[in-house]
Amino acid sequence: MLENTRDYNQYQNLADLSYQRFRQSPAYLKYRTDLHGARVTIEYVQRLQPKGIDTVRHIEFWKQWISDNRGTFEIARRLQGAG
Repeated sequence: MLENTRDYNQYQNLADLSYQRFRQSPAYLKYRTDLHGARVTIEYVQRLQPKGIDTVRHIEFWKQWISDNRGTFEIARRLQGAG
């Protein structure tokens, strides 16, 4: 789940995966979703990125997004993936 829209793009700034940067973008209000207390599990497929991505910080971004959208983060399972 790499956010990639005109309003906010994680590919362009892999060094700053902070949720704060997302909150300051137009995408924050545009893509809000009420999860109504849903329990969310992320199946995180590892991919080789040209510049590399800090997967811990990336998962933390989504944990914050889930919480901010009234969901409950359960777990992120890392799955082996292809490059």
